[in-house]
Amino acid sequence: VCVFGCALDDEALTRLKYLPLTDLNIGHTLATDATLRAFSGSRLLRRLNASYTTVTDAGLAALRDCDLTELSLDQTAVTDVGLA
Repeated sequence: VCVFGCALDDEALTRLKYLPLTDLNIGHTLATDATLRAFSGSRLLRRLNASYTTVTDAGLAALRDCDLTELSLDQTAVTDVGLA
């Protein structure tokens, strides 16, 4: 699902967790760590683009159990520590 550039906030984006998504592009939205926490434990999600959002290391930590093969985090507050 691609909602890139849409003015969607956490409330709207977290509703996507009920869909069987393998690809999710939330770049340039109003996504925060709360959005990422909603997808924690997702068994299907493989590719995530959260570029140009306000996600941080804390939000990324919620995705540790996901089997992501691609992750885009350009221009976010995620640091090397969060990626380790």
